[in-house]
Amino acid sequence: MDAASSLDANIIKDTDKQNEKQAKKQLKRTSVISTIVFGCIIASLIFQCMSIRLYYNDKIIILVAAISSIVVAVTATVKQIIIQRMDTLRVVHNKIRHEVNRFMLENNMLTRNVDGLEDQVVQLQVVEQQLAKIAEQQSTSADDFVSLVKEKNEILKEQRVSK
Repeated sequence: MDAASSLDANIIKDTDKQNEKQAKKQLKRTSVISTIVFGCIIASLIFQCMSIRLYYNDKIIILVAAISSIVVAVTATVKQIIIQRMDTLRVVHNKIRHEVNRFMLENNMLTRNVDGLEDQVVQLQVVEQQLAKIAEQQSTSADDFVSLVKEKNEILKEQRVSK
């Protein structure tokens, strides 16, 4: 891991720590709010049960109001539990930010790899040019060698004929 990658990783770690602190604070706030809501719901249920018990024989309207309040209290409890289990918008935003930072780190590493490969390509092109020059020289040398062999063969034929 090079220096740039190390710096990127440290930045992401610092951001993660800040996000964790914010998530803990948010969880504490949510817990306090949930406790208050649950306390109100339980108090409402107790009062509704007391009103049903005390005024059960007097008026039907009180009975209907108390039962409907119990239904609303139970519904509010279920909704509060669902809300408490859901991630807040801030938590989701922080998770997305974390993924963006992780992708940025990966992109930086890939960019450095591509830059390194481009440097290697340039070096390989230089080597290729040098090899092409050597091959060209050898081709010329090979042509010269072939012509020398032909000349030698002609000289040998002449020597045989003169004998």
